[in-house]
Amino acid sequence: FQGILDTVWPAIRGAVEHELLEGSVALKLASAVPGLRFSTASLGNEPPQLHGARTVPGEQTGSMCTIFDLGFHAGSTINICIALGPVRASIRELTFRGRLCLHCVGIKPRKPVISGLRFFFTNQPTLSFQFGGLAAALPMNAEKLRMLVLKVISDKFVLPHVRSLHLDVISGAFAEAGFLPYHKLHSPAPHGLLRLCVMGLDGFPFAATHYVNLRVGSYQQATDTPAATGKQGYSGWQRDFGFAVDLLLDQDLQLELYDKDKEGLLLTTDRMLAHGSVSINELINQFRASAKSGSMPLARVEVRGTSSSQGPRAGGVVTVAGSYQPLSSAQPAKGAGQVTYLLQVIVDCVSGMNEEREKKHF
Repeated sequence: FQGILDTVWPAIRGAVEHELLEGSVALKLASAVPGLRFSTASLGNEPPQLHGARTVPGEQTGSMCTIFDLGFHAGSTINICIALGPVRASIRELTFRGRLCLHCVGIKPRKPVISGLRFFFTNQPTLSFQFGGLAAALPMNAEKLRMLVLKVISDKFVLPHVRSLHLDVISGAFAEAGFLPYHKLHSPAPHGLLRLCVMGLDGFPFAATHYVNLRVGSYQQATDTPAATGKQGYSGWQRDFGFAVDLLLDQDLQLELYDKDKEGLLLTTDRMLAHGSVSINELINQFRASAKSGSMPLARVEVRGTSSSQGPRAGGVVTVAGSYQPLSSAQPAKGAGQVTYLLQVIVDCVSGMNEEREKKHF
């Protein structure tokens, strides 16, 4: 796989630079600060590295998932600059890491052997970089840009968002037996519903401007700050959250502790104090073990402080209460008791628009 990636990297790099950086990210830059733009956007010649490949059966019959740890260290050939008028700031020491999944769907003893491919990250990747040049003169700091880029990546490549190739269509196999239905490639059903409530935090000083951000895949929700709710202590965080779990095997619950920015004028940037994660499977096991003891189903998630807040070695624990409910497409049996239904709607395409609206964003 690494050899294939090395060969096609120039094409992938061009697509990422054009569609992601010069496209989606550039639009968000201009929306946040009029006139802010990329003066150059080159990711360099060094391709990403794939590590720890493992293959597991897919959730559908005749499917298979290969999961990689992807790491990208751009090196010295990177050439990305942010500009506002004559002021320019370069991006350097860029590092990107994530869990990439290659999902082969519709494996059959005919050509094409694989009917469809899906590419996605199971969780939001990590991104870090440094600003050089006249960065202090720009109204957007490195943390705000990092959050903006990660939001764009999540909306395009993190579950439930995927990139797919329908190989049956590409090869013209419309009349072949076992032609892959479009919905099985584009919109597989989620595995279950995760319900959570943040109960408290140990190991970090508490402030009324703190809040916790929770994320499963690209689904993201945050508690209120106690200052906003008027409640005392951690009771200001306690409300119910619901998340769809799209891949039980390799998805995590990601937690981030933030301090609300009250001083920003043009752009606000909440300061991350700590972050941590736990696999959904481990979370469910903790809930079950706690419930067996007769207490509320609780789980403890370790978080680590960022170097800019409590120091790189500072640690704490976020306590969450919750439950997990598997989803099934089967008709519930009579007398099954309370049933939760989930409606999933996927907009695949829009046709019939006039030429004036072509290539516009909606």
